[in-house]
Amino acid sequence: REMATQAQIQALQAQINPHFLFNCLNLLNSLIRTDAESARQLMQKLATVFRYTLDSTCKELVSLQEEIDFVKNYLEIAKARFGERLSISIAVSPETTTLPVLPMLLQPLVENSLHHAIEPKVGNAKLAVSASIQDNKLKIEVVDDGVGIDSKELTRLQNGLLLTPTSSHTRLSLKNISERLRINYDCDLKIESQQGHGTNVTILIDLKKLKYKEKSL
Repeated sequence: REMATQAQIQALQAQINPHFLFNCLNLLNSLIRTDAESARQLMQKLATVFRYTLDSTCKELVSLQEEIDFVKNYLEIAKARFGERLSISIAVSPETTTLPVLPMLLQPLVENSLHHAIEPKVGNAKLAVSASIQDNKLKIEVVDDGVGIDSKELTRLQNGLLLTPTSSHTRLSLKNISERLRINYDCDLKIESQQGHGTNVTILIDLKKLKYKEKSL
């Protein structure tokens, strides 16, 4: 049973990584034509990001700090595309940094906000990532003030992240994250959104589940 569960986790992880790498390479290709120096700096960041992305397929758990550092690098790459119109905030409570979490847990949530909420918005946008401990649970939030999600799509996402024939790879990543959380921690994503006002995605993991997972390795 444990082997079957682990095989499913690795399969879900593997579906996320190629899409992320594809997006990064497209961004680099665009910058090479317009700003060679920025492209050189971006290449260095991409090397760090790629290393973590590839290494994560071989790891069952990483520290939350590793995930946060990875997301910081990813968002710096995103800034090269969005420029000053994107404002980023990352707030992580010190007591959460050493907690063991699933690798590639946060990046798909951030990518979803960038692609579905911030990119289509006219004007400036904000994206906030936070981690804290509340009521003996690890609380992770990704909040944006983007275009929001229409009520029909939100209902589909809230009812098990069901996919439609036109669902994007980023929505597929959300579904995969949801399944990984369910398999490992018996929890799920909480998605709240109001069209035109932004989206809040929350993960709440019981600390006992984290500790149990850590001891089981």
